[in-house]
Amino acid sequence: MKHLYGHSIKQETAFNKVISLDPEFTGARINLGNLQFLKENYSKAVESYAAVIEKLEEKGRSESSTALKVLINLARASYMLEQFKEADSYFSKARNIDPVITEEYSYLASVENGTGRATEESNMKESIIFVEEE
Repeated sequence: MKHLYGHSIKQETAFNKVISLDPEFTGARINLGNLQFLKENYSKAVESYAAVIEKLEEKGRSESSTALKVLINLARASYMLEQFKEADSYFSKARNIDPVITEEYSYLASVENGTGRATEESNMKESIIFVEEE
């Protein structure tokens, strides 16, 4: 599988190299998590996103627009792993940052008993949130 949704294996290698050279550069770690999400390796995506949230908290940026994007992606990856309580927790944190933006992802808050909208699952890959800054 050379290309995955327009993102090549070379990009994954590049993100890993950037992370090894500069572990503080969160953009590469976010986008690596996104590639893992697209490859349906949700547990690896969760690891990447959680590491970013930790770095953002250390930098006092836990309520930044980047944190918002990462928390939404973290909730989505947790949702796909059927870790519904975790998905709800991450979504709640994102909603506290910006209730308007998170409205389109509100299905993540209704998954406690696995009752989230199944139709949303098929649209997740098309709307994964990549970042260009950081």
